Amino acid sequence: MVADDPRNAARLFRPVLTQQHAHFCGRQLPWGGPDKEQRTHDPLLPSISTPRAPPWSTAISFGTAIWWDIFDVQHWALSSCWQWLQYFLIGCAQCGASLSLPFFLIVAIVELIVLGAQMVWSRPFATQQGGKCSSFRTKWVYFVCPLAMCACTAHAVTPERPHGQVWWTARLPPPTDLELWCSGQLTVSEQLALALQRAIGERPLESQALWPDNIGREGPQPVPPPPPQREIAQEEPDPWLIDEDEEDTTHISFRLFSPHFESESIDISLTFPLVAEDVLDFLKDTARVITAPWLTTAAFTQPQLHNDYGSVVIFPSWLRVSPQTVLVLDASEIGQGQFAFYHKGDLTRAQVLQQLEAIPEFAIEIFAFGRRTPMTETEALEPVLAGLIKVVRTGAPVQWASSIEPRLALRANWDPDTPHPDHVGGSHIAFQTSTDQKLHRVFHDDLFTPLGVASEIFDREQQQIWVRAPTIRPVGLYWKGRRVHSVIAVVDAFEHPPIDSYIVTLDLRGVGLWPIWVALQQNCFFPGDVVEALDIHFCQGFSLVVTGGRKGRTPGLLYIQDGDLLEASLRATADITPTQHEGGESEDDDEESDNGDTDSTRDMLPSSDELPDAPFPTGPGPFGPPPPQPVNRDRSRSPARGHPASRVQPEIISLIDHFPKRDVERYSLSANAITLPQADFNPMVIYRPWPPTWLRFETSCLNVPLCTQAALQTFWPWTAVLSLCASHGPPHLRLYTDGSWLEKAGLGGFSVVVVLEVQSKCALFGAVCAQTHGNAVSPWPQAGPQALRNEQFALASAMLWVFQSLPWIVFASITFCYDCLAAGMAACGEWAPDCEMMQRIRHLQLWLIQVAGAPVAFEHVKAHSNHPMNELADCIAKGQQAVTSQD
Repeated sequence: MVADDPRNAARLFRPVLTQQHAHFCGRQLPWGGPDKEQRTHDPLLPSISTPRAPPWSTAISFGTAIWWDIFDVQHWALSSCWQWLQYFLIGCAQCGASLSLPFFLIVAIVELIVLGAQMVWSRPFATQQGGKCSSFRTKWVYFVCPLAMCACTAHAVTPERPHGQVWWTARLPPPTDLELWCSGQLTVSEQLALALQRAIGERPLESQALWPDNIGREGPQPVPPPPPQREIAQEEPDPWLIDEDEEDTTHISFRLFSPHFESESIDISLTFPLVAEDVLDFLKDTARVITAPWLTTAAFTQPQLHNDYGSVVIFPSWLRVSPQTVLVLDASEIGQGQFAFYHKGDLTRAQVLQQLEAIPEFAIEIFAFGRRTPMTETEALEPVLAGLIKVVRTGAPVQWASSIEPRLALRANWDPDTPHPDHVGGSHIAFQTSTDQKLHRVFHDDLFTPLGVASEIFDREQQQIWVRAPTIRPVGLYWKGRRVHSVIAVVDAFEHPPIDSYIVTLDLRGVGLWPIWVALQQNCFFPGDVVEALDIHFCQGFSLVVTGGRKGRTPGLLYIQDGDLLEASLRATADITPTQHEGGESEDDDEESDNGDTDSTRDMLPSSDELPDAPFPTGPGPFGPPPPQPVNRDRSRSPARGHPASRVQPEIISLIDHFPKRDVERYSLSANAITLPQADFNPMVIYRPWPPTWLRFETSCLNVPLCTQAALQTFWPWTAVLSLCASHGPPHLRLYTDGSWLEKAGLGGFSVVVVLEVQSKCALFGAVCAQTHGNAVSPWPQAGPQALRNEQFALASAMLWVFQSLPWIVFASITFCYDCLAAGMAACGEWAPDCEMMQRIRHLQLWLIQVAGAPVAFEHVKAHSNHPMNELADCIAKGQQAVTSQD
């Protein structure tokens, strides 16, 4: 290499790393200065978010490249690879950032090695001796290599950003207000507004000497400190003095049961040892729900329900002399609660299952009275008073508690914190018909009315029934473990119209039955007759007592109002006190009222001197005081007790007795009389059969609509339908009538379509049609509105066809289907007839009802509503000129 060669000089003094290389290795901050504090921590290679062009010029191909040294090769290689590596580095930004420092360290080491090798082999500073290079090698070049590496590093971290290039770490733009709002954060403006509001709120309030005038002129006045609190000497309470004579009580709990009454829990404190009779008396007095006056007897269940609390049954006193007994059923294991019920006779498994509201789908076993073996299908047990019966799943162990006697002495046998069993479901309402009862659970958001609920659960239309609830509901109703809020009567509107019916609810729990309702036609009745008609065993020494209503003068008669509640119970006759008859007055009261003028009353009356002078009376007289009457007459205003009051019987006047016996014409208001138009009219003519031309009717010549065509395809032949009558009974007859009137052409007519129905199988039996207007030989009168007259003629023809068919066929029912209300409603009697012709059709309908031998009904079919048979009748009436007519 020649020293004076300009190319060698340029190569010799060329910097080790160019400005572009330094920019590639370093990082330029946004404001132009180097990041000196984080220089040792941030990666040398910036993170690349989008492909960028390399900081140096475009790579030079082999044909145009001039390689001066190994750095030119490096420059060309990096420029060529950058276009391919930049796409790879996008996905490896995180990995490349962490590997950039080791990578450039290796590159620096390789460059130092190459630089040292170049300097050794090229010998740029070697001395020449005789035109030959000496073997002396300068050692100072080795010291330049570390300096070059340091210069490379220093120059790489402090580059100057090339003009017009962006080559630093990409920063994410700040989030917008919309992005902050979507993420649930406050925007910058909202944060500033809150800061301003907080500053205003925390600033002390000053009046600025504006209001009032004498406050705040020199600034806000300081708040005076609160006065010191006065210390009150706390007196120490006196020590609790334990009285040795005071009784030590223990808190225990009981579960009370009674048939048809809601079971309840009682918490009491008693002193041990306990006495069974005292405990029962205390429980009867402290009960909150089971409070009927006739519930006077109590007994412990045998065995108890639980070992931690007691269980007691409260029942009426007549039960001990009755063939019935009271039992307790525990079906809580299968989700049907615990309740008491009356039972008569031996106990069987089937009778226990009848007490359940619903028979479960899974297998169950029944254990009675503390036994360890379940009851069989044929086993009958003698009932025990207040005996306990348990119903569990098959295979489940039965747990019996002990009896009450061993637990009366030890307080450790009781635990008042043990929870008692709850009721089944929530609150219910019992809907009763005359033969059935169903429960409906009440919810807070229930939008159904009682009438709507009754209509749904009994599957009856709301127009067919009406409901009535008692004005005072029975308290504490309980039906097989379910609380019942009230009993609502569901009354048949046809049997008992609401306008003239009285509904009374009888609470029969006092006689061992569930409450029922009674429908009355008047506001008084004898409740004893109703109760005696029930299956009730009247015990000797007990009498039936009914409370509620208003007593009448007749013994046992009660006056009631609609919705009253009457309570019936059996009570001991010795405990019943006689009551005075309402409305009656004793003779002593009458005499006292006649003779009992007191002095105070006499003093209040004015004297004769104080009265004004009255004028002398004029007239025929008599004048003066009334004649004297005997003083020993019966002055009592009420009848004697124990004897019915004498009533004045109204006099019955018969008008027929005042008429002459002869030539009396009698009329019956309940009979319909028809006056025949001709005196020589033969009624048998109307039964004469017609020629069978109506039977040979064909629809092929008519342009019938699609709905009629589809219906006719499902029809059976009328011969096949009539053959079914031998096994399924007479056919049902339906006659579809329609009339037509063409005003422009002046033509009119009518038609009747005859359809037979047997067991949902229909057949087209025939058709009757005729032209009325435009037909000179028509027997039908043409005066009046033409369209209405043709509708009336169609109904009359349909009735006449039925008359002629009665001698040879029997129908199960006859229905006339019409689409004109004016004609159909007048024919059935709902509307008044508009003319003499309509009156005759009405007479014909009354005659048909008497002789048809089957129910006759009229049904309205809406015109032009795609009804197949109505459309067929309309088509025949309009095109009857093309059909063989029958008058």
